[in-house]
Amino acid sequence: MFSASRVGVKAFRFCSPIAKFQPTIQVKKLSQSIQKVSCSSIEDFFDKAAKHLDEGDCAQSCEKLFGVTKFALRSYVSDMCKFHSLVEVPSESWNYSKYRKLCNVVDRFVKKNEKKGFLTVAWRISEHLHVHGWKLNELDFEDVKNGIEEVEEIVKKIQTLPRDREIIETIFKEIFDLDTDFAIENIHK
Repeated sequence: MFSASRVGVKAFRFCSPIAKFQPTIQVKKLSQSIQKVSCSSIEDFFDKAAKHLDEGDCAQSCEKLFGVTKFALRSYVSDMCKFHSLVEVPSESWNYSKYRKLCNVVDRFVKKNEKKGFLTVAWRISEHLHVHGWKLNELDFEDVKNGIEEVEEIVKKIQTLPRDREIIETIFKEIFDLDTDFAIENIHK
């Protein structure tokens, strides 16, 4: 069983590179808030976050849980998505410049489509990159930019999905579970 602080550290380690490049008050505050969440496992941590989404607007509900600004949460979620789907084990060959370029592409898209639900958009972008087998050191960034149009179509399709707890929890688990791959076919069943 994980302690709350251990869970927080395990969850936050995915966000550490952005702190390395752009240390901000928001990121530090997010790290502290995560470690204060009372939970028994990393899965429990994100299940609790998912349940809070049922209470209303996703940004306000998550802010209630994490105690952070909408901007910080959006940055955190998009980075968690990118790390989960693009980075398996950081190594000496990890190309930070390509990572930063990818961050910029994804962040612009997330901000542009914020009204559609930034959690949904960030997740669909991550999924899109993952299912195409794009890895950090193999990325063609023109392909990433061109792929944004495809992602826009995916985002339109997800608007038809029911916004119930099961769907939200599945999304969170697919983003954040470190031990399972994406199972996008289950989302569409």
